[in-house]
Amino acid sequence: YTLDIRVINDKNPEDVFEFKREFSIINQMKGNDKNQRFGIVTHIHQNNLTRTQPEEGTYLLDKLGIGYIRNGFYLTRMSEVDGKWQYTGEYRRGYDLLFDECRKNDIKILAFLSGYPSTVQEKGNPVPNPAQLELFKKKTRDFVEYCKASGVVTEYQLGNEINNKGRWYEHMPFEVYVQCYLKPFYEVVKEVQPEAKVIIASTARADAGWIEGVLKAGGSEYCDGASFHPYTGPSSPEITGWYKAASQVREMAKKQGREDLFLMSKEGNMS
Repeated sequence: YTLDIRVINDKNPEDVFEFKREFSIINQMKGNDKNQRFGIVTHIHQNNLTRTQPEEGTYLLDKLGIGYIRNGFYLTRMSEVDGKWQYTGEYRRGYDLLFDECRKNDIKILAFLSGYPSTVQEKGNPVPNPAQLELFKKKTRDFVEYCKASGVVTEYQLGNEINNKGRWYEHMPFEVYVQCYLKPFYEVVKEVQPEAKVIIASTARADAGWIEGVLKAGGSEYCDGASFHPYTGPSSPEITGWYKAASQVREMAKKQGREDLFLMSKEGNMS
């Protein structure tokens, strides 16, 4: 099998970029269980696809045969209106348009919360006080209700690359992430939208150690899956060792008694 990407500049048809890469991993899987799932991650990152021009982006994805995307949301961008937290103005128009276009093109969304943890406490102190924790749960509930009503959001993820120093949960102990954020987040999602999956925060790199730390701290009870971003280098998956890195995450999950853990590779370069 060969992945063949050909991009043509609409304004200059003679400007053509073509990229071909053999997918030897797929070849190696011949003869394996026919029911085994194998997905190809296409990392397209352009804000206009999900903000100001989602109709163009979702139309393109539909034509490419892509039926699943992820989109970032911030609780800090929600405003309280008549006792309910919601998106207003530019953000509401953008998200509503995105949801509408996804419905038209039968595209599902993984919604991930980005920004600082509860979006209510002071930076440098990751442990919320009772009032801050209640605010986090209230915002989460209103957020999930909004997403559920769209009919296209099927998974929720709490955080993005937070294992990186200086990012979302800098220096946050695993126990704090699990008890103060993941547990209430999971409970709210399952109450409002029981069929939805809850995904542990994505890790920069295939960081099996960070995911293991969350599971050992009690997170195993409050998640359906985990995700990682195996950036490994500007080359093919075979050369960079992507498959080995992903396998380490799977083996770790088995050792923690979570062989059923739903694993997702959601960002990457050529790998």
